[in-house]
Amino acid sequence: MSDQTALVDGVTVLVTNHMLPGTLHKETKSAGDPASMDHVVRRLALKLGRVGTSIDELCTVVECDKAGRPPLPEHSAGAEWLRSRAEAACVLHEKPKTLLMGRDLIDLGLRPGVGFKPVLEEAFNRQMSGEIKTHEDAVAFAQSWLARGTTDASPRFRPLPTPGG
Repeated sequence: MSDQTALVDGVTVLVTNHMLPGTLHKETKSAGDPASMDHVVRRLALKLGRVGTSIDELCTVVECDKAGRPPLPEHSAGAEWLRSRAEAACVLHEKPKTLLMGRDLIDLGLRPGVGFKPVLEEAFNRQMSGEIKTHEDAVAFAQSWLARGTTDASPRFRPLPTPGG
């Protein structure tokens, strides 16, 4: 992808989503729980990060849009709210980092293969929804997934052989 294409993609996503902070802020106010939209904030950070931009840049676009037309507001409540929620979720300047990695599954004694994908995807989905918050939570999730035998359907998802076994 050229630098010009990346720039166009980033600007397109920012412009497309520039009304979202105000909408989310209003929905959160009516719900009464500031954390009720955190899963949406994490997904938005992921979406923006995939094209090389961030929630902080989105909030700057929102503030510029508000400042460019009357009546001129003192601030953008939606942008302020989104910045504070994104900062609390550690996704203000970048997309969420994946907490569970293939190497964690290998450390649990599994062979690398296509069977990793469902575990890793489910762990990431739970991370985005807020169920998994730390690396330790993610590893515990993988252990419980394996204990349930959820991966038995995959012939490539087998424990590594034990030495001498």
